[in-house]
Amino acid sequence: MQKVKITEAMMNWAQDKANDHRKGKRFVKSIDLHNSVLVGYIGDAVFQEQYPDAIHVDESNYDFVYVNIEIDVKSWWSKYPPRNDYYVQIPTVDIIRSPEVYVFACIMDGFEYGYLVGHIDAKEFKKASTYRKKGEKGERAGKEIKYTTNCWELPVSQLEPLDSEQISQVLTVSF
Repeated sequence: MQKVKITEAMMNWAQDKANDHRKGKRFVKSIDLHNSVLVGYIGDAVFQEQYPDAIHVDESNYDFVYVNIEIDVKSWWSKYPPRNDYYVQIPTVDIIRSPEVYVFACIMDGFEYGYLVGHIDAKEFKKASTYRKKGEKGERAGKEIKYTTNCWELPVSQLEPLDSEQISQVLTVSF
């Protein structure tokens, strides 16, 4: 996992993008610190910080093009640093997107750091993940959880690590 310091410039960029998103009526709720749109753009900023040659296209199906690969960065907010026994999730409404690769980012409470947790080929994610229905109950670390949306999930341990020096090789080997 790559730990990335979130700078003021990254935060400002993410807030501007989130506000533009809202003005475009793609999102009608107010932007607050735990807003998923803001967290998503912070995840984009964390990825861009590590991979400055990636082109942020912000398409409806993916966020970046890097070494000719369409990448969708999926981000979540957390109080705790990510671990291999955590799960990554993609809401059912997003699974219809068609990127080539998903990259997962964990944004820490306080927005001081973000982690690039790993990546997976989108087709492989769809094959290997488990569907969870809204309202379904499960267990994590001995605690009962309740799914708040229909989603597909996969353990972090099944993601491939991102290596900033060899990302083009890592991502192209995925295909």
